[in-house]
Amino acid sequence: MKINLTNKQYVKLIKLLYIGDWVITSHRDADDEVKEFTGIEEYIYSFYKEFHCEEMIEQSDGIYYPTSILEESVEEYIEEYDEDTFWSELMQRLTQREMLRKYGRKRIEKMSVEELIEKQQPIEEKYHEEIHKNGLENMEIKGL
Repeated sequence: MKINLTNKQYVKLIKLLYIGDWVITSHRDADDEVKEFTGIEEYIYSFYKEFHCEEMIEQSDGIYYPTSILEESVEEYIEEYDEDTFWSELMQRLTQREMLRKYGRKRIEKMSVEELIEKQQPIEEKYHEEIHKNGLENMEIKGL
């Protein structure tokens, strides 16, 4: 199969590839490679000259790399993702912790989906309001 892309589409594709690779690899050690995706990014990057993207991709010793221009062009998306993920995860984990303290694991496991939602929702709303209003200002770690 052959896929035809315009230059604009290729630029969007390499941005998506960079973001996807960043999501998959940024939290891993260098030797903790996800083999499922190995090579696809470099293969797509290898067409950079055909799409006149020399400012976004560079090659050294047969390996293709994103340039700082490509990295900076997607930085805002990555920062938005990080910010949203942080607050969502914090709210979710605080809600889970409170549910466990209040009801216990065994009781929660026996709850129907409807009951679980009914009990979680006010807790989530409480944390959502607090985080939206005060961020981390009122959060402390006991014993420090």
